[in-house]
Amino acid sequence: MKQYIHVALLLSVVYFSSNAAAANLLDKARDYDLNNYALGFSLSSSANIYKGAEDSIILYPFLTTMQESKLTDDWLVVGEGDVGFRFVRGDWTFGAVGRIQTLGFFDSDELLGVDQRRWALEMAPMVNYRAWPIQISFKPYFEVSDRHDGYVGQLEFSYPKQFERGYMTAAVQFDYMSDDYSNYYFGVRPVESALDRPVYEPGSVVNTELKFSWGYVLSEHWLINGRVGWLFLDDDIKNSPLIDSDQGWNASVGLAYNADVFKPRDGSERYSGSPNFRIKYTALRDELNTKIVRDASPTAPGTIIDVEDVLGLSNKETVGQLDVLYRFGGFHRLEFSYSSVERSGSVTTASDISVGDQFIPAATTIDSANDSQTMRISYGYSLLRDEQKELGITAGIHRTRLETKIFSTITGEVESNRPDPVLPTIGAYGSVSLSSRLKINAEGQFFRLDFDRYDGSLNYMRVEAMYQLGRVGLGLGYSYYSVKLDSTNSDFLGSVEFNHQGPSASIAFDF
Repeated sequence: MKQYIHVALLLSVVYFSSNAAAANLLDKARDYDLNNYALGFSLSSSANIYKGAEDSIILYPFLTTMQESKLTDDWLVVGEGDVGFRFVRGDWTFGAVGRIQTLGFFDSDELLGVDQRRWALEMAPMVNYRAWPIQISFKPYFEVSDRHDGYVGQLEFSYPKQFERGYMTAAVQFDYMSDDYSNYYFGVRPVESALDRPVYEPGSVVNTELKFSWGYVLSEHWLINGRVGWLFLDDDIKNSPLIDSDQGWNASVGLAYNADVFKPRDGSERYSGSPNFRIKYTALRDELNTKIVRDASPTAPGTIIDVEDVLGLSNKETVGQLDVLYRFGGFHRLEFSYSSVERSGSVTTASDISVGDQFIPAATTIDSANDSQTMRISYGYSLLRDEQKELGITAGIHRTRLETKIFSTITGEVESNRPDPVLPTIGAYGSVSLSSRLKINAEGQFFRLDFDRYDGSLNYMRVEAMYQLGRVGLGLGYSYYSVKLDSTNSDFLGSVEFNHQGPSASIAFDF
């Protein structure tokens, strides 16, 4: 699958660009003082260039440095939506970053019939030259969430200036968008066209943005910073039937606090207190939402079935999840996870529905059962791990099996099965100990699939606070899980969406 090939190529380019520096990158990262960073909240506002869409105002947490990162040798890259790593060799900087691309429009009465341009995960290798007062950086972003096949190349010229208690940076940036990229965000497909909205393909474009950022250290621990940008759109974007603006703008201001909570690594006691084997059981109080489309033939789609509404199944359940973790070699780990949900219900249909080639008329009493099973096996490598904190990446395989059975007095049994291929996942995990007993854990995994007869996605995130009592841990957290799969498999022509989210409580045993 192309998105995983892209990730592998990205890491290879970064590594081989300077393998001597890369060989020492992990040691530098593990010895790095994370107290150089401050955590805070930022208020951001930006113009929405799509017709009828409102400008956005967002409050979000962020991580920042107490200095202008363009003038430091910090290995961690955090800023302007990017998160990644880098290493500096003289006047050259090499690295890799990722970001969430949120370009698109929100609800708009003027764009009815046009599909929402969804968020996308993008990654890029990064190279920067900073021998001159004017720094030059280049990042070619490619998209790994399988929304489109395009890419955007970002060339920036910046002038950073560091002062005793703050910094200022002025920059001009040129964004080259490939034709696939710009057509996805600004084009009009035939199915989206209307009398006042003709089919449109802008092709490749170049946007220009002027940017200014600043930061000021209020005290030893407090930092305030801000950013403003002005975007000038390419003529081919301005001419799009979806766009009603020549320019765009964005601005933000943030307040951050550096609590100096991180301890430096001590090699003599590194991860000595961490268990090598852990079994954990988690009870999740979930809100579930399941939709199934079962097609009688590739050209005759059936009715969309909202399992909870149409079949009368409960949308709130307590779900059990078993997790097993085994560590070896200090920085390596194997993980296994299993959970299942079983529901049943009975309802009298309010309208006609179709499931596969079966027709069920209104006022029919039907009984239904919906079972789902999720299993995940993964390998993790800790880029950073010591007695207090850990940060790592994972790769593995994932399988979700969803089965819905419907029984009616007219048709007998109608069975709708979700295909259950084994799918790859990639992700990240991290933890930090706030005290000798209290630890915060977080993890996330995703996949984007476009292979053979399947097209789908998975997103999984979990945050948890764990209180340790000897070899027993008690946790409270929140989790989100979402899977979508479209299939042209002859055994299941259609699609399924399944997601659940909610608070969780867990108990863990360490050996």
